[in-house]
Amino acid sequence: FYIFFDQYVSIVRLTGTLLGSAVAIIFVLTSVILGSIATGAVVTTTVVMIVVDIIGTMAIAGVSLNAVSLVNLIICVGIGVEFCAHIARAFMFPARPIMEKVPVEFRGKDARAWAALVNVGGSVFSGITVTKLLGVSVLAFTRSKIFEIYYFRVWLALVIFAATHALIFLPVALSYFGGGGMYKLTHHY
Repeated sequence: FYIFFDQYVSIVRLTGTLLGSAVAIIFVLTSVILGSIATGAVVTTTVVMIVVDIIGTMAIAGVSLNAVSLVNLIICVGIGVEFCAHIARAFMFPARPIMEKVPVEFRGKDARAWAALVNVGGSVFSGITVTKLLGVSVLAFTRSKIFEIYYFRVWLALVIFAATHALIFLPVALSYFGGGGMYKLTHHY
């Protein structure tokens, strides 16, 4: 009986520690894998914005912070990275055929952000956003309050915020603050 209530003594500190650790790991890994501290910082900032929006939605939707919602928040961090990673990678390593089609008014980072959206934006929308939205929408019809409160509400917010941040905010932020990129070489045989 008391074990259940004991979680509330340290849940806020534990949440801060776990989310902070996850964010630090995201920054290090994205910076190393993408080869740019600036791009890693932009991706990390975007993921932090997604999680802050989800925490705000939890407060508005009446989802309390407990062990279940904390696990969901950590999962949201990982899925937020999934939405952002494809756009960031396409920004850092734009495909030459797509870069050759960039409109004349785009130059430098703007051209790479445009190319990233053209290259993987549709896949992020249809392959990640729509499929997750369909999967989460099934939870709206459940009779179980735990699934409706802790999963449907949180994960619906996750899909909406992660998609809008990854497809709208992230390319703009990368065009201003992203690191230098490299073209993929195409081989003609």
